[in-house]
Amino acid sequence: MRNYAIQMKGADLDPVSSGSMQSWFFYYKWRPDEEDEVFVPVGKDDLEGVEPSDMLWFFMDGRLVGRAVVSRVEWDYVNARKEVWYHTTSCQEAKQYVESTAPTGELSQDMAELFCIAFTETDASAAQG
Repeated sequence: MRNYAIQMKGADLDPVSSGSMQSWFFYYKWRPDEEDEVFVPVGKDDLEGVEPSDMLWFFMDGRLVGRAVVSRVEWDYVNARKEVWYHTTSCQEAKQYVESTAPTGELSQDMAELFCIAFTETDASAAQG
């Protein structure tokens, strides 16, 4: 299993140009209480080598939102981008504040292990990446 960061800026325009990235992501893509399979679009060269069972780490304005397990990866020929799919039931929301400037792309195993502290009930304020 490999780990991949997806960094988003909340004020940016969403991929369908209908509103903010933050509104789009939390309304359409981050629904851990619903059973669905959704995808996030990424550039054709982003997340090189991503495959099912890899872990996605979602960041909004540098703050860790949570993680989800990749269920499949498809190529969108019309828009020349990848669609990285995951089941919303695999979404785990971060319980502690963790921030990172890691760019969208593959994370080192050490960095992913550091981010895991956000899913415990202990203080994660020391986890900065």
